[in-house]
Amino acid sequence: MGIHTGRVVVPFAATVLVLVTAASAAAGQSDIADRQRVRPYLAVVADCRSGRLNAAVSQTLELPDLEATLAALKRLEPGIVSSAATSEDIEWRDVDAAILLHTATAAVASESGRPASTAQHLRAALMLVDWREAVDAARARQGDPPIAPAMNRRDWHLATILTFTRFRELGRISVLADAAARRYPRDADIQMAAGAVDELRVGFDPGTSTRLLLFSAADRYRAAVEANPASYEAVLRLGRVRTLQGQHDAGASRFDAVLKADADVRLRYLAHLFLGAEMERRGRPADAIAHYQAAVSSLPDTQSARTALAFALAQARRADEARAVAEAGLRPGLPREPLDDPFWAYQFGPAIAPQSIFLELFKAVAR
Repeated sequence: MGIHTGRVVVPFAATVLVLVTAASAAAGQSDIADRQRVRPYLAVVADCRSGRLNAAVSQTLELPDLEATLAALKRLEPGIVSSAATSEDIEWRDVDAAILLHTATAAVASESGRPASTAQHLRAALMLVDWREAVDAARARQGDPPIAPAMNRRDWHLATILTFTRFRELGRISVLADAAARRYPRDADIQMAAGAVDELRVGFDPGTSTRLLLFSAADRYRAAVEANPASYEAVLRLGRVRTLQGQHDAGASRFDAVLKADADVRLRYLAHLFLGAEMERRGRPADAIAHYQAAVSSLPDTQSARTALAFALAQARRADEARAVAEAGLRPGLPREPLDDPFWAYQFGPAIAPQSIFLELFKAVAR
């Protein structure tokens, strides 16, 4: 049996061999082209792994055709190794380093007011994370162990959510926060960070229902408390959301729980501040003043509780006391940095430092 090609009859087996050989040659040429495309990119990643992060970020901001480069990197997946034997090998550790590099680049872009670059590099980091997890899932289906990650992906999720919450990139980071909350349903810090994204989007993201955001925030804060009852910041934030939902008794009970617990002074300050506002709402000025005084006593150099106390005293027709409280806040050296006041820091997400988390992640991918 053969295939007619004009006057000549070519045997079928020979035709298949020619086609397979041609396909293999084309695949080899494609592999070479992909390696040529990703080589400059991997050189930048190597700078990141070697501790030259600032230089690597500067170069990453200027990389051309990033999407095409990442697509080429994904096509090279069968040749990516766990440990490099030669300088030409691509390691999975390079991919983990690239995730961190794009995250850092997105942060720099956000700080410098480059929204398009922020979005591009956050997408790149997310794409690489999703790819790594898809590779592990495929290996699991085949009965193979996952590739040992250099980077703790749970920590990356947490640090990235916290960082971009602080930069007020709430709309951009909400997708990652949603995914992380689903992926780590019993992780108190992840649930609290995701809940804070929802809470802080209220009034900030007009395209989303306030009711749905508050419902989601409450659900995640509740999950955080269930996962770790000693997560007093989650307790406090759940109370705050309950008051925003109009469930004032439920909110006040959470604030009381923080005051009765061995909570950090900044959380106790906020609990007094929020309870003072709640007492004012209930028409109990004496109780409101007592809570504001307790907040001022706990952190005398802060402004929000002092302002609330002065206002409450003025409303109670105690003008001289109100003036004295206000004037005490105007002494030299005050106000301090705005985020030294827990009330303003609250607006920028949970009090977990992402910098220390990222430092450990970068150490894990270092050469």
